[in-house]
Amino acid sequence: MRRSYKYSRNQIPAEANYVEIGRYSTVGTFTFTFEEDAIYGFFVVGGGASGMGDYNSAGWGGNGGNGGQAIAFQDIPVSANTEAVIVVGAGGAGGDSGANHAGGDSSVTINSISYTAQGGLRNSATSPVPNTKVEHSGCGGYPCRGNPLTEVEAGLIFSGKAGEGDPFPYNNVTRPNTFHSQGGDGLPNPFDENDANLYGAGGGAGANSYQYSTQQGYISGGTTGGGTGGGGSNNASTNKGSAATFFGAGGGGGAFSSNHGNSVGGAGYRGIVIIYKRIN
Repeated sequence: MRRSYKYSRNQIPAEANYVEIGRYSTVGTFTFTFEEDAIYGFFVVGGGASGMGDYNSAGWGGNGGNGGQAIAFQDIPVSANTEAVIVVGAGGAGGDSGANHAGGDSSVTINSISYTAQGGLRNSATSPVPNTKVEHSGCGGYPCRGNPLTEVEAGLIFSGKAGEGDPFPYNNVTRPNTFHSQGGDGLPNPFDENDANLYGAGGGAGANSYQYSTQQGYISGGTTGGGTGGGGSNNASTNKGSAATFFGAGGGGGAFSSNHGNSVGGAGYRGIVIIYKRIN
């Protein structure tokens, strides 16, 4: 049986205090033994997807990678000496032209019940389409462009969407009708009010380009650690999307290049699992 629920910070009761008792931040499968009868909580983040390379079509850069889900499971009663199997999902490997790679799922499994956060989804499209939005994660940016979209419309339609709203899209100042979307922000860890990071951010889109102008810019990933999209200067170093740098974040999309081998999406970042015990 698989369970996936998300609780925002204000849905965990103010009187509920949790203390961290276990943290798994490397990719793999692990075993955790609960030492006492108690109520526990799990913060589970899937691995982020890589960014896409360019679409190899009409000057389109690649989409940013979707973040992995960041889900808090609270008030789970567990008996002493029960074993849990912990899985931490990998980030997706960097994407080639017109393709990217999904992140791995992360989970806590107790007595055949799995508390699971999906890894960032792969975008398998062969022509430019936005990523599929998944709840509880930041969406990778989409390299949209062209009239008659206004900045507001571009933000609503194509911007990477986080769990709580849409970021403002990047506006290319030298080509005012061209829009490149930032990645969506990740989500907070509701068990730890002192943790200012956001988990599962989306990667920024790669630059669209016909003239391979350096003015095409670098498109930001979401907060925290979403990969930056590649800039459009038609060379191997600047066309690449950057790798994500924080748990569950998606990689940046590659910029369009006439040499599509230069247009590589950045890798996604691995997931994390944190175990908490309720102390009141």
